[in-house]
Amino acid sequence: ERYFRSLKYECIFLNEFEDPRALRKGIARYVQFYNQERPHQSLNGDKPCQFYAQNVEKIAS
Repeated sequence: ERYFRSLKYECIFLNEFEDPRALRKGIARYVQFYNQERPHQSLNGDKPCQFYAQNVEKIAS
């Protein structure tokens, strides 16, 4: 639920998308931003991609 709230309030409600294609592109950009650039409080300020990479390394070793 928290992810979809963030998606709505940080992407969809702030932009006027002209058509469904523009909406899909906007959502794709937001998902990229959310996973690659946006720090998350629940991950102690890490980005999901960093957190995932760190934990995969721990599991592999």
